[in-house]
Amino acid sequence: MTTVYVVTEGCYSDYGISGVFSTKEKAKYYIKNNPLDHFDEYHDIEEWILDELQHDTTKTVWYCELDTLSGAITQEWNYTHSCRGPVTRTNNSDVRVWASSSISKEHCHKLAVEKRQAVLREKIN
Repeated sequence: MTTVYVVTEGCYSDYGISGVFSTKEKAKYYIKNNPLDHFDEYHDIEEWILDELQHDTTKTVWYCELDTLSGAITQEWNYTHSCRGPVTRTNNSDVRVWASSSISKEHCHKLAVEKRQAVLREKIN
């Protein structure tokens, strides 16, 4: 069983594949070095197993948004989403960071906090 990591961007009619990588680390490196132009666009990493048909399943996805400076939760909710594999996304603008996860609400909060820490580290350097 071989897994590839597909970097995507956009959604609906703007959805597209940016690259396909042999490791998750290479996919993350690509995302780090190829930022998107608009704050509301994001890259996502999808894991695909080669030569195996994958079916959509309905999952609950949690969303969390944090104020970048204070770290306070400004919004959170969950929704139902039909997708293949787990949903894990993060992004940021100048004043907020946000994350979504189909793993758990706690995982979503963890992703948002880690994204905020990364943004603050970048501002210091």
